[in-house]
Amino acid sequence: MEQKNCITIKDDAFKSIMNKLERMEEFMKDSFEIIQKLKGSFSEFEDEPLTEKAAALLLGVSVRTLQRIRKKEEIEYFRIGAKVRYYKSHILSYGKDKMKNMKKN
Repeated sequence: MEQKNCITIKDDAFKSIMNKLERMEEFMKDSFEIIQKLKGSFSEFEDEPLTEKAAALLLGVSVRTLQRIRKKEEIEYFRIGAKVRYYKSHILSYGKDKMKNMKKN
């Protein structure tokens, strides 16, 4: 008879894992919604303000990388109170410029 492997997890550890999985699922759903929104017509609402998270997703970089780009003053941004926002047109333009530079090198 073939033996099957079995893993035992304590109740607290299982709950912790499930909690993390639920948070990951929520993050994925939020990311998917943002991507679907951004996939819409780029010409329409081109200067729509974007959150850091949405701008980073559009560029295909992490939020931290986007913050580094901002700190180097390579991309325009503005603030609403303490929150940083980017115009979609600036993000798209920056992305196009980066792609051109990558092709040259």
